Amino acid sequence: MQNSQEHKALIIARRGLNTDLLIQEVSKNWEVIGVIYENAPSSLEVIRRRKKKIGFFKTMSQVSFMAFILPLLSSKKRNASLISELDLETIELDKSIISGIDNVNSDQLKEAVKDKKPDIVFINGTRIISEKTIDILGVPLVNVHVGITPRYRGVHGGYWALYDAKPDLFGVTIHYVDKGIDTGKIIDQEVIETSSKDNFKTYPLLQYMAGVRLIGKNHKLIKEGLSAEPRKLCKKHKLHYHPGFFQYLSKRISKGVK
Repeated sequence: MQNSQEHKALIIARRGLNTDLLIQEVSKNWEVIGVIYENAPSSLEVIRRRKKKIGFFKTMSQVSFMAFILPLLSSKKRNASLISELDLETIELDKSIISGIDNVNSDQLKEAVKDKKPDIVFINGTRIISEKTIDILGVPLVNVHVGITPRYRGVHGGYWALYDAKPDLFGVTIHYVDKGIDTGKIIDQEVIETSSKDNFKTYPLLQYMAGVRLIGKNHKLIKEGLSAEPRKLCKKHKLHYHPGFFQYLSKRISKGVK
């Protein structure tokens, strides 16, 4: 097997704390040869896509949740407490390896990865990767998904596990990326316990922290394109979105799900 410095990793992600955590963890076992930041789509674009998938009324209910309920949820103190546990280092990347693109599935990507020849690509927070883009990259792609797949595909898998009264399925999955949405081969999974201080805003950080640790734990397997033998936590498939306004309030009032 090659040593860690001969394994070259490319990271394609949105800017943010989670990506900083990913870069830090990947840098321990791979040589990071490029970081490509994808610009976030506009809110209007997101709403338009969501409306096409799930309809006008469900989309507007989700928008209402994000506009009127989400700002009321407290997260700063809890997230600060979690971040203090991280021993987060500042990774000084060579600026020449950092670039930006508007859309991960655009022709810009070809130019951004030209001549890099990575052994592996790590993804975080981008648009859904198309089959064409996967073919262009031509190497294994790994994603940290904040949910237990296949039951909690899509977004906010931890919240939906609690919503379904399934705290035993509140967790994180690292998996290889395929043309589906969170349907790729599972590398490893971990169930996580929440505290009374956690809520919809803090769940994702709690999960992502566990996810990057799984990357470190499984780095030898990932380098060989293999996976652990994850527990068969759930066989059901379901794709999730944000909760709707009344959907969230109803479960918060009746069951205390935050």
